[in-house]
Amino acid sequence: MKMNHPNVNWVSTNTKTLPLTVLLPTHTFGGHERMLLEWLSEAGQQARLDIRIYGRNIPDLTRECATTGLHLDVLAYAVRGRRVRLWSAFGDLVATSRILRRSPCDSLVLFAPGVVQAACWHILLAMFFGRRLASYVPMAYASRDMRFRYARLRDWIVCQVISHVDIWVTITEQQLRLLKDQWRISKPIYVVPNRLQLPDVGPTVRSNPVDECRPLRVLFLGRFERNQKGLDWLVAELRRHQSYWVGRIHFVFQGQGEYEHALRQLVLEISDNAVSVAPWGNFLHEMQQADLLMLPSRFEGFPLVAVEATHYGVPIVASNQAGLADVLPPEYIFPFGDFEALIQSIERLRSPSARTSAVAFTLARMQPLLSRDRFEQAVGSVIREFTGPYPDADQISIRS
Repeated sequence: MKMNHPNVNWVSTNTKTLPLTVLLPTHTFGGHERMLLEWLSEAGQQARLDIRIYGRNIPDLTRECATTGLHLDVLAYAVRGRRVRLWSAFGDLVATSRILRRSPCDSLVLFAPGVVQAACWHILLAMFFGRRLASYVPMAYASRDMRFRYARLRDWIVCQVISHVDIWVTITEQQLRLLKDQWRISKPIYVVPNRLQLPDVGPTVRSNPVDECRPLRVLFLGRFERNQKGLDWLVAELRRHQSYWVGRIHFVFQGQGEYEHALRQLVLEISDNAVSVAPWGNFLHEMQQADLLMLPSRFEGFPLVAVEATHYGVPIVASNQAGLADVLPPEYIFPFGDFEALIQSIERLRSPSARTSAVAFTLARMQPLLSRDRFEQAVGSVIREFTGPYPDADQISIRS
């Protein structure tokens, strides 16, 4: 990994603007896309970049781009609707070809897939048009870990394609190591940590013990996705072991996604109103009502919802695959697939002192990772690679 100078931030003062073409054919707007816009906005403030994002007409994406002042072309990729997935993928490739054909020849093309395996055909198109390539990925897990079919063959093919990417950006040192060791990436890799600008709201940890007659309120907040988020495993275990937790825990699922139907079916099956499902709503209200946040993921990069929960004083219980092993107390990390360990971690947080100390521990671990200076320097490193790793002395200035 290339390192920053510890005390300075280099910014290009060259009058030439670098065109940066960002391809974002995602169908959803989540933490990955939110963080992408966060650091692209910072990059635009630090250097002369003509950033043009091509995506779908997703309300949250459109609103966030408008807020950050980033240019978004929402006509680039069609909304899938009821089209067959294969035909939709072909349409995306046609759109990418059209974008690349019209983009400046000296444009740097940035892909932002959620995982390494997701953009191979788009990379091949960019190679065909002779564009310099960058890739921003929050997760670099192998196909087997993500339960993809034909995992070994898929990863072999992906390795051949991604070797042509010139620059890599990821979110944690763990993901950097995976890119190097598992995917054999020899090109420059930079870490831009997940960081959010959050309102100044004090902790909301409950000051009184939880009444033994009232179940603990355990919140899942995010996409209802069965595989990555581990919801298929969790639903099966909740159904199988009702006597183990009903009456003591109330699980609240708030969000949206393709697994919502299965969650609502669980609500009908479980007695005592022990499970509830709600669409996206008042985020802060749900955090204030929750005793703890649960992340039962099979794999994650570094979930933004964990940053938000800690900011609002909500303790977290997470699987050992959720990307939080370096920031949570060990007693609140359970091995994915071990339902008994999950319940035991939840029960430990029935005590208000345990919740307070858990939040304090996580906040102390997160603060160095989320510092503004560290974020700015990481983005500055990426800019130097985008514009040229060693700019001439008359083309740079120092930001204090």
